[in-house]
Amino acid sequence: MLTLQDVTVPTMSLDVNLDNAVGIDMGLKDFLITSDAETVPIPQFARIAQSDKKLRNKAVYRKKKGSNRRRKAVKRLAKHHLHIAKQRKDFHCKAAKRLLDKYDVIGFEDLNVKGLAKTRMAKSILDAGWSEFLDILVCKAESAGKLAIAVNPNGTTQNCSNCGTRIPKTIADRWHSCHVCGRRIGSGCKCRD
Repeated sequence: MLTLQDVTVPTMSLDVNLDNAVGIDMGLKDFLITSDAETVPIPQFARIAQSDKKLRNKAVYRKKKGSNRRRKAVKRLAKHHLHIAKQRKDFHCKAAKRLLDKYDVIGFEDLNVKGLAKTRMAKSILDAGWSEFLDILVCKAESAGKLAIAVNPNGTTQNCSNCGTRIPKTIADRWHSCHVCGRRIGSGCKCRD
């Protein structure tokens, strides 16, 4: 093992205002919801381009294997997939930049996206691209000198975001109403007490 210490390399100090923090929750109805009740709509690039993809798949299937026309049809299909991937990555970069311009510290749930992608919501989860977005967010936060922190998702929806009191809820409950501080937050609701 070789260890070197170079004093000419500057140490990176985080110039972070901990009061300017936000928590984000990834979703399928909205791409993300901040703890300030701001939402980012989900673009669903793959769902919109699904009919075009179907036609291109059919074109590949109808061509004779090994023919030039099949190779061209496969290229067109690959180009279509690449276009969707680039659209999604562009959306993720812009959403991450918007968050980092506004906040210094961003907390997000450390979700097991691979496990969630094996459920019946797999198509929607993979279309949203949560893992790619969170990777981009962490990378951009590091380069901007800000923090993006993964939080254990167990019980995060049970605690009040204002006072921290545990308010038990079921999965079907979409409204949070704290009896201690009086804060009320609901799905799509922008009201606070």
